[in-house]
Amino acid sequence: MFQREIQNIPVKNILPGKNPRVFFDAAETKELEDSVKQFGVIQPIAVLAVGDHFTIAAGERRLRAAVTVGLETIPAVILGIDEDSDAIALIENTLRANMSPAEESIAATQLVKKHKSRDEALRILGWSASHLVRRLALQMCHVDVLQALTERKILLGHAELLAAAPKDKQAQVLPKILERNMTVADLKKAMATYIQDLGSAPFPKDQCVRCPHNTGNHAQLFSELMEHGRCTNPPCFENKVSEFIEAVRAEQADTYPRVEIIQIGEENYSSLSAEQVGQNQFDSGCKTCSNFGCAIHTAPGHQGEVEAPVCFDSVCKVAKIALFKTPPRTEKVTKPRATPDTTTSGTPADADPPADTNTHESHKPAFSSLRTPVSDYRRKVWNKCLLKFFQDSTPEIATRALVSMLMVHHNPDRDHLGKVSAKILGSAPGSIAAALAATREAPTATLILGALASCIQGASPTDVEAMLLFNSVDISKYWKIDSAFLAVLTKSEIEAVLDDVGYTAIKRDEDLKKILSGKKAEIIATVLADTAFLWSNVPAVMQYQKA
Repeated sequence: MFQREIQNIPVKNILPGKNPRVFFDAAETKELEDSVKQFGVIQPIAVLAVGDHFTIAAGERRLRAAVTVGLETIPAVILGIDEDSDAIALIENTLRANMSPAEESIAATQLVKKHKSRDEALRILGWSASHLVRRLALQMCHVDVLQALTERKILLGHAELLAAAPKDKQAQVLPKILERNMTVADLKKAMATYIQDLGSAPFPKDQCVRCPHNTGNHAQLFSELMEHGRCTNPPCFENKVSEFIEAVRAEQADTYPRVEIIQIGEENYSSLSAEQVGQNQFDSGCKTCSNFGCAIHTAPGHQGEVEAPVCFDSVCKVAKIALFKTPPRTEKVTKPRATPDTTTSGTPADADPPADTNTHESHKPAFSSLRTPVSDYRRKVWNKCLLKFFQDSTPEIATRALVSMLMVHHNPDRDHLGKVSAKILGSAPGSIAAALAATREAPTATLILGALASCIQGASPTDVEAMLLFNSVDISKYWKIDSAFLAVLTKSEIEAVLDDVGYTAIKRDEDLKKILSGKKAEIIATVLADTAFLWSNVPAVMQYQKA
């Protein structure tokens, strides 16, 4: 360690070293200079021999004072082991007056890095574990905060509180602390309004366990910190909340046709139940409607909570409730006075029967409210069914259909017509003359069906539906429920379809509940693999409106 011999070495041969102290108080420096001028340097400094020169390890303030008062030599102890110089410099400075905690933090951090061990640093410094950890934790401070602490513009308590906040926030707050001369208590109170309670966080807190912005991790570090389990990085907290809510939204999108994240103050939805609109409307109509869904809340304390099922079309809901409460019209049957006034069941013979929620016409699904993916899929199926119907029909029926569509200005879809032409003729003709020449060898029926397919493709969904209705096309002859169809639906829509085609009627409640509780892909695979049910019925969502 130290060599016991104290030597007087020339001041001019001593070079600057790695002094952990970076701030020198002017008043204290003047006092030391006066003492050295009167009594000389009483306590030797510590240096490290480097060739013909020395570097200062401890005692830079005394060396500066000696130079200022004009001393040519200074008593010094020459260190024998290079590894000890950093530790001795730190120890020597901390044992003497007013070394800043920020300076201790920097030096202690370097010592830990050098020895790659906190235990070794503790052994060398003789510090308590909590003292070392608190000084190391100050490295989370912004450089301006450390400078202010070094220059004694703020207290240790200020720095320890700020260390728990993001560095950019520290830089913003520091000028206000200095300007307002805020006490540590003032800063603690102000930060209490800034931090977030992790206990109320809706997201998984795995990443928060060791986060430096979690005050629960600093209970033994900072004497001035807030209570446990609070986040001092609100931007990160809010980002995690947003990510959590978005994950909830993505998960619910497989279940409901419409999923909305409800901001504070929004009231664009209302709760919905079968008791309000009738079981048939709820199962076969509402569940397939694009305005049927769930609301995800964002209000503090309720972030990520799901409210379901709800309706996002209040006008439609009010109408459905009114229709459900209006009994269907029936003819009263007048009984002769001689017969009893009631039937054997005790019900008045001339009374209106109660509304039947399973047959009431007003409870049919609202076709115009389908989600776009469902309506797009249905349109493609309708196009294919209509064209296959004409393929199975006589050439006369197909010709009349083509003429009728052209008469009402249903121009063929140009892209589709080009593909059809290329398929029938080998290449798309560039002129009418070329087209006439190319069609000489093509069968008339094939040409008619090709042109008709392009007209169907270019027609509106309403007109395609009218063609299906006019020709009484049986969709079940050309289409049936399959995985491609069910994949387009949400879980609530799948449940409505299963109920509509009678699948739910053949299953026990507990079995059905187990099936529908799975993920969408699992539900599809399970129901389609059920050989006990024939998937021949066409659900209402795929049917055209009949007169």
